[in-house]
Amino acid sequence: MAGTFSPMTTIFVLKKNLWRIPKRSLGVTMGTFIRTKRVLTSKKRLWGMRTLGLAVLPREPGSRGETGGLRRTWRRSRWSWRTAGAGGTGRTAGNPTHECPSCGRAFTCSSALKRHAMTHTGERPFKCSVCGNGFRKSSALKSHAMIHTGEKPFKCPLCPRGFVQSFALKRHVMKHTDEKPHKCSACGKAFTDSSTLRSHARIHTGERPHGCSTCGKTFAHLSNLRSHAKIHTGERNHRCPVCDKGFVESSDLKNHAMTHTGERPHKCAACGKGFTKPSFLRNHESTHGGEKPHKCDACGKAFTQLAALRVHAMGHSGERPHGCDVCGKGFAHLSALKVHAMIHTGEKPHRCPICDKDFIKSSACSRHVKSHSAEKPYKCFVCGRNFADLSNLNFHVKCLNH
Repeated sequence: MAGTFSPMTTIFVLKKNLWRIPKRSLGVTMGTFIRTKRVLTSKKRLWGMRTLGLAVLPREPGSRGETGGLRRTWRRSRWSWRTAGAGGTGRTAGNPTHECPSCGRAFTCSSALKRHAMTHTGERPFKCSVCGNGFRKSSALKSHAMIHTGEKPFKCPLCPRGFVQSFALKRHVMKHTDEKPHKCSACGKAFTDSSTLRSHARIHTGERPHGCSTCGKTFAHLSNLRSHAKIHTGERNHRCPVCDKGFVESSDLKNHAMTHTGERPHKCAACGKGFTKPSFLRNHESTHGGEKPHKCDACGKAFTQLAALRVHAMGHSGERPHGCDVCGKGFAHLSALKVHAMIHTGEKPHRCPICDKDFIKSSACSRHVKSHSAEKPYKCFVCGRNFADLSNLNFHVKCLNH
């Protein structure tokens, strides 16, 4: 904090406004917390105080001062007393006596330990009455409820967008300023917030700390584990209004809805091809550059994406980790198993908008739609026959050769 302040002054940074209040008006003593909505003069507990900054109680010259050289800093939803001694280590005053039996982490109060324990047990006592999602804290449930009501109290000053939570607004504003203060030491990639950096770092370390208690599969992120757990429970709260298909996540439903509307919002700048997901677009864009950094050790074939190489490698090893529960057939990729499972269930989610014929795969539906058109741009140079789809032409040529 720039500038020199009187030892009889306390500095408050609240919602980016600088407050200078004489310490005598605060009457600060050990264990006393200060809070007011308008004027910071009343003694109250600080639970729930919204702040973006730091309150420092400076020491008297030549002594530890009235507060014993303690600094109060904002940590999540409460103030904590932290020492400002030699070296500025900032250790929390008082001994944390409540230790987690699962991971050994210690807490100063039992309520904090109880909340932390839920990260191990998966307990979510606060349930949403609309979608059934559970939360560890009532405040998290209140924030979640705004998704259903459409309420977005945190507005961006630079664009019309609104957000449910303040930290989401902070991250968003950094996109306008292009500020990315958190940089990965392994690859140099920068991020707007530290939590995203920590998640990214697991790509390099391979860390997957969140394990499924049912099947043992591990995940790098807790959110991925929660989504996976719904596969075992059969929970499908998000239903398509067109075909009534259920989905674990709302994002999956949004992507599915595009199969009905034909929407492809993510366009390739090079060729104009559209995609339902930005990840699909990124994969496609790498094909234009011609760079294929991921090479197979067995056959030398190169791939633009590491995930594609891993799937390819299973062809050499014969590994099929994803098995069908009905017939036992194994698949190298989970998406292939999902498509195969539709054979047993009879599900055909992709419908032709012209004749209402249903298909298991979107690619098969797209080929069929072309059959309604008189356009057949693919011509066989052997017999002169025209085809609406390139794959049909290739199949035709193979038949001629055999």
